[in-house]
Amino acid sequence: MECHCFPACWSPDPRERPTFAEIIAVLEDIRDSSFIGTQQDEFVTLRNDWKEEIEEMFNELKEKEQVREKQKNLEIAGEFSGSSVVVRCMGELSDSSVVAQ
Repeated sequence: MECHCFPACWSPDPRERPTFAEIIAVLEDIRDSSFIGTQQDEFVTLRNDWKEEIEEMFNELKEKEQVREKQKNLEIAGEFSGSSVVVRCMGELSDSSVVAQ
C-alpha cells in the first residue's frame, strides 16, 4: 500500500492537497491492513521467545549459583571437620601426655 497522501497534505497549492475524505480513506486502509496485525503477531512471538530465553538463562544462573553454594558449603565443612580433627588430635595428645607423665 502506497501512501502519498501525507506529503501531499503540505503542498503549497491547496488544490493539490487531499480532501479530508481522502485522508480518512487512507487511514482506514492502514487500520484495516494485515500489516499492522502481522507486526503485532510477530511482536507477540518475539516476546514469547524472549521470555523463554530469559527463563532458560535464569535457570542456568540459578543452577550455577546452587553449584557454587554447594562447593562453598563443602569447603566450609572440610575446614570445619579438619579443625575438629585437629582439636580431637590435640585432645588425644594432651591425654597421652598426662598418661606419660
